Amino acid sequence: MRAPNDAPDSYRPRRPRLDSQEAQEAADKARDLLARLLELSGFDVSVEGRADPKAIVLSVRGSDAPLLLEGNHGAPKLALLDTYSMLLRRMVFDNERDAVPIIIDADDYRIKRVEHLRYLATTLGDKARAGVNLQVFGMNSVDRRAVHKHVSASFSDV
Repeated sequence: MRAPNDAPDSYRPRRPRLDSQEAQEAADKARDLLARLLELSGFDVSVEGRADPKAIVLSVRGSDAPLLLEGNHGAPKLALLDTYSMLLRRMVFDNERDAVPIIIDADDYRIKRVEHLRYLATTLGDKARAGVNLQVFGMNSVDRRAVHKHVSASFSDV
């Protein structure tokens, strides 16, 4: 019996990629849709988008942008942005198989979060190197991946 990692390429899920023109068209459509959704929701913001073959990144700026980060009744900070991302992905791409992730950021929160996670990873890496057993709670899979990548790249002995 074949191990899962030995499966032929045809059985592995492919990661969607767009050529530069498709990516730009999708980013423009996503930007326009998000701007309209936020306007209809009463937010005073502007939306910028950039295209990448692996993802579409939308940046929301304006006086109401911080309101998009507020969790409601214990919801995570990014719950609203993640909901908009999922909705846009379904609206922009006809075929879910061809869809690349749509990442929405407000007031550079995600960038600041990655910087904080790198600092945390460095601190945790130093403690692990000193022989301290660590457990970190309250991280979603994206945050855990960012910490793991930073620790793997920065600490070869941890």
